[in-house]
Amino acid sequence: MKNLKFMKQQIVIGLLVLTAGVARADFTFSGSGDIPTGVGLVSVGTVSGMSGNVTGLTLDLNVSGGFNGDLYAYLVAPNQTTTATLLGVPGGNYIQIGSGYNVTLSDAAGVNIQAASQSWGAALTGTYQPVVSLATFNGLAANGNWRLFMVDQSSGDNGQSVLNSWNLSLTTAAVPEPDQVAAISLLGLIGLLAGSYRHWGRALGFKQG
Repeated sequence: MKNLKFMKQQIVIGLLVLTAGVARADFTFSGSGDIPTGVGLVSVGTVSGMSGNVTGLTLDLNVSGGFNGDLYAYLVAPNQTTTATLLGVPGGNYIQIGSGYNVTLSDAAGVNIQAASQSWGAALTGTYQPVVSLATFNGLAANGNWRLFMVDQSSGDNGQSVLNSWNLSLTTAAVPEPDQVAAISLLGLIGLLAGSYRHWGRALGFKQG
């Protein structure tokens, strides 16, 4: 009986080893000023010190002025190939009648930002789903240069949009080494065998310590 308890403790310890690499951190980046028409702007935010790969991501966006329906934005991962559209559509979305964003973009939100109710001339606030799921970035390395691209697709509407700041909240989990996986698998097998021994020993009337 004591041996079985010890084996269970070892399995728990092993599972804690696998989850010890989970980390979460916030990174705030200054904006790049006016969001121009045509070429747009790219704001680069450097993430460092994170271990493992992305398992979760939210983004806070602070934009003032302008006409929200003109804005289009997407996020680019450090690998420079994986992207996710955050807000807007090519050509504009003129049901977005607000002026500025002070929002959190999260897959856990209940409303997509494209369906958010906006008031004319007022900044949109709250938490919304981005246009494309941020889970797109899961499994990628967190460290490196993340790029926020924004463009004003039509000039002259309700003044100039300005990117003030943006923030990434990243959760990562270290990928276990093959020898860790093998060790935990072995512990799990031992636990199963020990449990089976105990069960069948009782059934057959064997005395157990």
